[in-house]
Amino acid sequence: MVKPRGLRNNNPGNLVYNPRNAWEGQIGHDERFVRFEQMENGVRALGVTLLNYQRKHKLHTVSQIITRWAPPNENDTATYVRRVAQALDVDADHTINLFDRKTLTLLIWAVCTHENGAMACERWLKHEDVEAGVDRVPGVR
Repeated sequence: MVKPRGLRNNNPGNLVYNPRNAWEGQIGHDERFVRFEQMENGVRALGVTLLNYQRKHKLHTVSQIITRWAPPNENDTATYVRRVAQALDVDADHTINLFDRKTLTLLIWAVCTHENGAMACERWLKHEDVEAGVDRVPGVR
């Protein structure tokens, strides 16, 4: 099994490179995606991005969040939404609170699993890296 790009880049959410962002631990980018020095930094960046969806863009449901994260012009968004909602054990249109550590951790794990594959995440993504990254997201309790 080949390690997926998101895990090779320590960017398990596959955050797209944007020169305006200077993420903690960012060490460059490949053709499209940010590369991080450590997985914890990639998880933190994903968490900050998802929290900004809630804080700045007023997106409060799995459906709203994932539709912005993985727009239909690039993804099978309906399947993505369904899988993430199942992972969180909520209806896709149920309001979620990403400032809650447990909820954000579950959402990040679900996104990482969808982006990289469940088997790859089981093999190469450590729960302690996800938890350490979430712990560094400002405002999460």
